Amino acid sequence: MNTVFSIGSGYSSTGSVLELIGLLILFVLLLTVCYYVTRFVAGKQMVQKKASNFAILDTLKISQNKYLQIVQTGKKYIVIAVCKDTVSVLTELKEEELLYIKDLTSESADFKEILLKTFKKNSSSDGMDSYDPHIQTKENRK
Repeated sequence: MNTVFSIGSGYSSTGSVLELIGLLILFVLLLTVCYYVTRFVAGKQMVQKKASNFAILDTLKISQNKYLQIVQTGKKYIVIAVCKDTVSVLTELKEEELLYIKDLTSESADFKEILLKTFKKNSSSDGMDSYDPHIQTKENRK
């Protein structure tokens, strides 16, 4: 039983390159399909959400599995307690009693705006003034 291995027997380099290119094309195609399916499903859910009579306006986490929520049902505002296994109605609120009502028709803020506001808050909380080249100091007079 004498086995001889010859060099070069196996996969050819061109076959491997073609197989790699085929897998890359398949991968890109799969990513594209996933992208469009995700957009389609998200669009369907947004239509259902806009057409709903229910909206959660505010949530307060009390403990790991316990929440208080203000829910809008039509024109009523209800405070509910959500626990691991139960949901209990606590009280009904009038619109005047609410301190903050989310505007459900407003568009979401742009990511760039949120990022800029975050940086502005961080720079003002550091106590450091931003550099202004128009202010004359000893360092920038030279």
